[in-house]
Amino acid sequence: MESTARAAYEHGYHVTLATDAMTDLSASAHENSLNWIFPRLGETGSTAEILAVLG
Repeated sequence: MESTARAAYEHGYHVTLATDAMTDLSASAHENSLNWIFPRLGETGSTAEILAVLG
């Protein structure tokens, strides 16, 4: 997921990441991505939060 989000960001796309719809094989890598990487690449939120915004 992280590489796809990075590529989209680098190509100028507005990135929105549903943090409860992804995982990683390593819990610590997942936490690092959620807390440090993804917020720098775009907006993050739960699936419910994103759907509510899309209304």
